[in-house]
Formats: sequence, C-alpha cells, structure tokens
Amino acid sequence: MSLSEETANRIRELVPEAESWDAESAELTLKGDFSTGIFAALRDDPITDLKYLRNLTAFERMDEQGVTLVYHIASLTHNHTVTVFVPLSEDALVVQSLTPVFSAANWQEREVYDMFGVRFEGHPDHRRILLEDTFDFYPLRKNFILDPAVNLRNIKEREDEMLKKILAASEEKAKPAAASSEKSASSSKSDDSKKGEAE
Repeated sequence: MSLSEETANRIRELVPEAESWDAESAELTLKGDFSTGIFAALRDDPITDLKYLRNLTAFERMDEQGVTLVYHIASLTHNHTVTVFVPLSEDALVVQSLTPVFSAANWQEREVYDMFGVRFEGHPDHRRILLEDTFDFYPLRKNFILDPAVNLRNIKEREDEMLKKILAASEEKAKPAAASSEKSASSSKSDDSKKGEAE
C-alpha cells in the first residue's frame, strides 16, 4: 500500500539528514553512521507508526565495493511499509545495532553478520548464528570461494588450529593444579616423616 501524503511528508520531517527519500517508492537512504534515534522516531510517531521490523537483509553489487543493508519497517495499524537502504563501504562495514529499537533485530543482525561480515555495534550477543565462530569467511560475499574442496580444506585447517589452541589452554590450566597436587604430596610426606621421627 502506498504512503499517504501526510505520512510521506512526516518522514521527510523526521529524517532531515537522510541521503535521499523517495515518497513514491517509500524508499529511504541513510548514511552508515546513522543514529538509532531515527528508527525510534519513525516507530513512535503516530503518523508513521513503523513499529514492526519485518525484515533485515543485505546485498553486494558487482560494480561496487561494500555492502548495502536493507531494512523493511512496517506499520500494521496504517498498513504501509518503508524500505531503508544503508550503503556501507568495504572499509567501514559497521553500523549501530537496532536491538534497542526493535527486539526482532537480534537474530536478523546476527545472520547478516554471519553471511556478509557487517558488524553491529551494541548488539547484546554479537556472534555468528549459522556458522562456527572459527570461520573467517562470509558465504554471501562475492569474494567467497565456491569450490567445496577449497572450503573444506580451509575449514579443516581452522579446526586443527582451534584444537591446538584448546589443548594448549587446557595444559596451561592444568599446570597450577598439578603444582598444587605436588606441593600437597610433598607436604604430606614431610608430615609423615616428622611423625616417624617423633615415635
């Protein structure tokens, strides 16, 4: 459903810092350093009433370096939806998390991070949601290698490296316990020796 003229004008008033606003297609473009207050204002204003984060995704174009975030925010009361685009350059793949504004952003932001490598500052649980945390690639980026043999080899190498780190950490953790056990045993022998001499 298209936006009413009142709603379109209200969005223009609420987001004067927007890079662009197309009322006909209901598409808003923001800079990567946007304030979460913009989304809070669009959510809380009774005219816009964009309380529902319907979807958060991203895409990467072949002719541009970077990722563009796409937010679909909707009003169930007024039956309208606004699409928000946030283009990010390759050297600045980070934005503010919208979890304080929309609780539904939690898992959706984690998925975008998992697939595209975009970081969401202030996220309460910022970790991958589908892949292992040890992976350092992002499957929906254009530079992702599709050859399964290469990917499996890389995964095996990372798993081996992670296993070595875990074993090394376990050994370090066990050292104080072993030292304490030796000290206790030595102390016990000393006590037994003293008892023997006293007898």
